[in-house]
Amino acid sequence: MYCMAEEPPSVSGAFSLYIDDTTNPVHFYSGVDLSTLTLYVPSSAINIYRTKEPWNSFGDIQTIDGTEVELQKCATPTISVEDGKIKFSCETEGVSFVSSITMPTSTKSADGAEITFTHNYKITVHAEKRGYINSDEAEMVFNGSLVKGDANGDGKVDVNDIVKITNIIMAR
Repeated sequence: MYCMAEEPPSVSGAFSLYIDDTTNPVHFYSGVDLSTLTLYVPSSAINIYRTKEPWNSFGDIQTIDGTEVELQKCATPTISVEDGKIKFSCETEGVSFVSSITMPTSTKSADGAEITFTHNYKITVHAEKRGYINSDEAEMVFNGSLVKGDANGDGKVDVNDIVKITNIIMAR
């Protein structure tokens, strides 16, 4: 099949596909095994066709002019915490980040009239870019608070954080 469009046509439901004959169309919904067919597209758009449904269901996708184009994958993003914010970066330019934050564990402790909550946050992210394979997923487990200097995870910076840091240094 040849598709001259630089932008893969939108497909909803069934559409006609002519194979070796311009008078007898075969419809996608009729059970045509696309994995047995070759799709020829413009070389500038091949990676988009390789990653977009239903075009990526074709068994082979080639450029119309025969140029070999390697399918690229987005680089795995990195996760950092800076100035109380979670930040993502990626070596592949122009990506979109898809992330989730979950709190798989939470603990509480009571000391007199106060209850302290400590949380572990699991942050996952992958990078996406049109015409590229999605990156591998990056993961980071963050223990505590996003507040700078909050060593004990109570959401504020005070003398208790200094005591916590001192105990860590003194290995207590």
